[in-house]
Amino acid sequence: MAVCEPELAVEEGHYRVTSKTPVAILELSRAYVRGYIHEIAWDALGLSNNKAKRLLEPMLPREPAAKEAAPAREGSKEYPR
Repeated sequence: MAVCEPELAVEEGHYRVTSKTPVAILELSRAYVRGYIHEIAWDALGLSNNKAKRLLEPMLPREPAAKEAAPAREGSKEYPR
């Protein structure tokens, strides 16, 4: 996952991302992203769970395979010590 700084354009009262510059690259498992993105949207953007699902679902990675769905263990890449 990349955290980017966007460059925005305003068109008829709507924002459009015209470019983005990576600020940080985070190596997160698909299971982690799918499991927490709605909560992150609620906390950071104040979106309801339903609205977050409608907006974010098309951008999320596919459902993880069974071995990827297991929670990260302490000391792993996804859960550093």
